[in-house]
Amino acid sequence: MENCNRHHASSCNAENDGSASFSNQSQLNIRQLNLLACGCQGCHIVDKKTDWIIGERPIDRVGAATHSDDEDESDALVQVEVYMMPSERSLSKKARKTGERVVLSVSNFAAEKRAVYISAKNSSRFASERQASANMSFSNKHEKQLSLGKTLIPTDGNNDELREVPCVTFVCCIDPGRALDLVTYPKHQEIEISKLSFELINHPTAHDPTVAQFDQFPLGGDGPYLCTQGIGGRLTHFYPESYHAFDLRCPEGTPILALADGKVVEIAQSEEISGIHCNNLTQWNVVSIQVANGIQIDYVHIAPGSCSHKIGDFVEKGDVLCLSGKIGFAPEPHVHIEGHFSLNPQGPSVLIELIAPETGEAYTPAAGKLYSPHCGLVVEDA
Repeated sequence: MENCNRHHASSCNAENDGSASFSNQSQLNIRQLNLLACGCQGCHIVDKKTDWIIGERPIDRVGAATHSDDEDESDALVQVEVYMMPSERSLSKKARKTGERVVLSVSNFAAEKRAVYISAKNSSRFASERQASANMSFSNKHEKQLSLGKTLIPTDGNNDELREVPCVTFVCCIDPGRALDLVTYPKHQEIEISKLSFELINHPTAHDPTVAQFDQFPLGGDGPYLCTQGIGGRLTHFYPESYHAFDLRCPEGTPILALADGKVVEIAQSEEISGIHCNNLTQWNVVSIQVANGIQIDYVHIAPGSCSHKIGDFVEKGDVLCLSGKIGFAPEPHVHIEGHFSLNPQGPSVLIELIAPETGEAYTPAAGKLYSPHCGLVVEDA
């Protein structure tokens, strides 16, 4: 069992070349985003203050709809387009040698602020992933190529056979009546672009949440485990449903444990899709248990077919519920844990605090820190 004294470790080393505030992360920016770049390769965080995008500009909303409760209608008012880069905005001679370039842009004609996930993957067939990556590149304002991630897609429409392809995803927050010109890429690239958007609203009790405490760690083994995204994290934790969630990196097949005695109320474990494509945000595997005090705990991204329980089964604290995986919108293997009121399981999240058995200290995992099942926080700024 490891020493429970806290100590510092060197920073997680992985590139995410989209943003100066996201690549070579400082500890300040890790805290601001509550997110580790090395945990979301190929994902690039964007808002109007991002200094590496091509530009941000107003758009004409004349005739645009007022606020609508119809989410499909509002989503249709977020438009992703590709246009030729004007000659006066051309990049350097070096960039021009690559041929004509186009700009990937997103515009918000809706009346409210929107979160927009935009994914681009290579639509050509290549003999190898290496060839596919070599034929897909995006450049920021500084002519630096963005890092690519990966996603699984069906092979030639066959949902039973999946193949891994390069992918890049932009996670944008965009004000009404504004457009973000994100990146450029060579006109000849065969790119398939998808988007998913929703109204960006605040958690109603973000800073005064209901707190549920548990003295059981959610993963088996001695760890320690790295938190790659915490409360309000700017990859997938910045909207009410998952605001207080936390992500723990773990090898596939790590036992996931019940935080408390409870009843299994949901099991979904048939999905096999994974990676960073925005469509994966609507596909995941999960086990949920209802515990005391009207709280439901969701364990997300679990391995397919790994839960041997049935809905209605009662489990005890520390029981193995299932095994960890990387299913859904998952840049890497990890478990995503969030809590809700049982009467409103799709509503705003509640705060989960873990209590370290050996120290009695209560904590919620934060990005960039390592946690032990026995001691809680053991490594700061991992």
